[in-house]
Amino acid sequence: MKTLALTIDPEKIQESNTTTSERQEAKLSLKLSVRLSTLWCGLMHASTTWPIHGHYHCRTCGRTYFVPWDAAHVVQPAVESGA
Repeated sequence: MKTLALTIDPEKIQESNTTTSERQEAKLSLKLSVRLSTLWCGLMHASTTWPIHGHYHCRTCGRTYFVPWDAAHVVQPAVESGA
């Protein structure tokens, strides 16, 4: 069975016939869905691949995760400029 990992950017949810509040609700719903599915995968699936090229895959659901030690995907803390 082959699965497909789907990645959707919440910032790209744009439709001309929706209001701003509907777009914000869709973004929040998508973020919640992504967080819940990531939590579910982490708790219920024990079959991950070895990390290769900065990411690894879940063999059960096909999700792709970046390795935390890869410098290209680490979020840098904001630098405050002192005056």
